[in-house]
Amino acid sequence: MFDENVDSILLALLDVVMPELGSKAVFNYIQERCPGMDVLFVSGYSTEGIHDSFVLTEGMQLIQKPYKRNDLLRKVREVLDGVQDNVNEPPRVGDIDTKLAVHTSSC
Repeated sequence: MFDENVDSILLALLDVVMPELGSKAVFNYIQERCPGMDVLFVSGYSTEGIHDSFVLTEGMQLIQKPYKRNDLLRKVREVLDGVQDNVNEPPRVGDIDTKLAVHTSSC
């Protein structure tokens, strides 16, 4: 499904713990086919104990579960804009939709 839609995907949202393939393998797959595509990882684990086979390296973005909708929207906006640790007011849902329209696929 990813390969068929790669031109319309702006960001991949991956849970750190995924069945079968695993998020690191999916991340590597995405980066091989579309270097530089934005990826946001989601985890209920702390950053120190994320997972035995997963190491959060520099440049990888993570949002901790549980999160509120506005926290997710803010983090998605930050990742798409290349910003880290933005402390601005949370975006409104309509703002996200409007601003996404100006981004293009990185492939």
